[in-house]
Amino acid sequence: MPVQTCTIPYVRAELKSRIAALNLTYGDPTDPQAVGLSIGETPGGFKREHIIIGEVPESHSDQTWAALGFRTRDETYTLDVVIRVEVPGVDCDDAQAEAYRLLAAIETDLRAAGAVNLGLAADRGVIAVEVSIPSDVLVMTDEGAACAVKFSLRVKARLGTTS
Repeated sequence: MPVQTCTIPYVRAELKSRIAALNLTYGDPTDPQAVGLSIGETPGGFKREHIIIGEVPESHSDQTWAALGFRTRDETYTLDVVIRVEVPGVDCDDAQAEAYRLLAAIETDLRAAGAVNLGLAADRGVIAVEVSIPSDVLVMTDEGAACAVKFSLRVKARLGTTS
């Protein structure tokens, strides 16, 4: 039986899929830069609102043997997520409000799963997922204001053999 290496790619893929399914949009439908939400890198560059499902810092990840005889391991890590919003012709308060609106929609969807693992990669051994308290950065740009909100998912999983 093969042994699963880790749950990171599964959690990342399911999170991306769930965010995409929310179909979050804003702005003037005739402006292709203002409508839609790009997740990760997209052809043609980022839209004005985008979400980066980022890295798992080495200092925030660990994998230990849970039961050596059963070849199971316990895994814990933090997956960083950044929501970046750039809104032309507004101030920082408006950009911040828009970034937190997106965060609220994502968090509401995750919590609606009703499970401790927020419905992310349960079939791959994810036991629990916690959403961290967000932090943000506000900047003025040539066109308006931008806000980046960073939050993290703290993930706990039990890996075993797969059939």
